[in-house]
Amino acid sequence: MALLKLGSNPEIAIAGAIPAGSTSVFCSTVNVDRWTQYIPIAPLTGPAGVKSAHIVPDFGGSTMTITNACENPEVVMRVFDYMFTEQGALKMILGMKGAGGYDDAPKGAVNYIGEPAKYIRNDQDAIQDISWNRMGSDYQPPDYDLWFAALENPDEDIERILYISSIEDYIPYGQDPEKILLNLSQTTEESRRIVDITALLDSYLEQAMIDFIIGNKNVDEDWEEYLADIEKYGIYELAAIKQAAYDRK
Repeated sequence: MALLKLGSNPEIAIAGAIPAGSTSVFCSTVNVDRWTQYIPIAPLTGPAGVKSAHIVPDFGGSTMTITNACENPEVVMRVFDYMFTEQGALKMILGMKGAGGYDDAPKGAVNYIGEPAKYIRNDQDAIQDISWNRMGSDYQPPDYDLWFAALENPDEDIERILYISSIEDYIPYGQDPEKILLNLSQTTEESRRIVDITALLDSYLEQAMIDFIIGNKNVDEDWEEYLADIEKYGIYELAAIKQAAYDRK
């Protein structure tokens, strides 16, 4: 909420660059004059000419648990199956049609690439508590964004801007999926050690990043001390655990 308040500042844009999957994370989309001042930034080109975008392959992470106290597990299973249909996904993500975050598209409405649209998005900021908003298992096929009609003014259509940017700026520079490290499986003992290490290491890394950014630490003067600290906090042991899991895989 603090970040959203910062990005939506009514008097003047005071946020510079903010990492986020969508402008709506840090700026109210009701404030058109403010959020349209922010634009997606394509991946930067490094000194060696490398330009790369991070991608996360979908390995199917949705899970469900039915406890032994459930009296009607078959009903729960039907609900779970329904969540992975088109209508179930829409209700899960946007709420009920008409009363929620979407409705049927009027005749002649088209999506971002000029094809007939099936639905229109209603104003998400004006409606509260209408859906699960992707909290939990849901279904978004590759053409999900093309289900919806584009706004008349393309410069005020946040979904279109993000879709076009992903297609033009990021996908062409995505990492080769064959070179991405897949999910690793650790033993119980390794998992416990990872928790112990990351509890302290992650906290230190976050604080060190802030210190270097705001000038409490100097890259030239304090870098060796930083390297010694992360070794002390177990970064090499963590790497060894990951390597062992990778070797087994």
